[in-house]
Amino acid sequence: MKFALTCDVKSSIQLADEVVVKHGDREYSFIPDSTNTLHRVKVGADVDRPERFTFSSLQHPTFGPTIAMGSDSEIYEALTHELQELESLLAFSYNLNRIYWEHPREERIAERPEERGFEFHLVPELKEARVPITEGELTSLLNNKELLSPLTVVKSFWREARNSYNASRYISAFVNSFFILEGLYANGKYGKKEVCRQFLAYQPFVESITRLFAMVQQECPAHLDNLSKVRERGGKTLDVEEFTTLLVETRADLSHFIFRDLSKRARLFEESYWSISFLCLRLATILIEHESDLLFQKREILRDSTT
Repeated sequence: MKFALTCDVKSSIQLADEVVVKHGDREYSFIPDSTNTLHRVKVGADVDRPERFTFSSLQHPTFGPTIAMGSDSEIYEALTHELQELESLLAFSYNLNRIYWEHPREERIAERPEERGFEFHLVPELKEARVPITEGELTSLLNNKELLSPLTVVKSFWREARNSYNASRYISAFVNSFFILEGLYANGKYGKKEVCRQFLAYQPFVESITRLFAMVQQECPAHLDNLSKVRERGGKTLDVEEFTTLLVETRADLSHFIFRDLSKRARLFEESYWSISFLCLRLATILIEHESDLLFQKREILRDSTT
């Protein structure tokens, strides 16, 4: 017997036909709709104890005749976790907004005659660039899933930041992006000076800001101009150190906002955070790619040491 969860997907990923990938004891199905846009994702697994999925009828004191459906909480939670990891992977690498793993369709698929009584399908009530994806890329993504699993939570914050930014919720986009930087490099520090010190002590962080400035200067220099004017009003120049300070100060201002403080209240317009959220999200993207590269490098070093 197999048990599967199927979830609706919000994405702009282009997929010509349904792709089925077997990875270990899991089977993943990526299902497009009539416009060849990824529409559903299904993940299934073999059931060791099908007897847990039996049905029984009972007389409920309030609702009357009721069917009680058995289940296996361990496999349900395991497949839900698979969907969450897949959501983070596809959101970061491709244009996926989210997998609605909170409201899955359950399928109990009989493989032997004695399991037919357990078979059941349970269905719950419930303009971006299109990014193509191939079967080979999906297979590669799943092959690297375990390696990249330490970044699952980080990429979840990235997904929320990206979705907020696209919805013009720039404050939320900034906060979620900053959580990524803080979680990776603040080393448990929370004071503004301590966080800045931790960030700037990590050379790849400094190099990533330099790279960020060069990229933004080429693509949309208006964002750098906006932030430069903010620092110039305080008699400062926007460099790596000042940009780091601006990130930390912005996060602190948002964390300690007091509604009666009219000077801060006036700054709490989403548009005021457009440029800082744009740069913070791009910096988070660069650093997640850096952390991914480190994981791949560690794997290669381990392989070389065992040969």
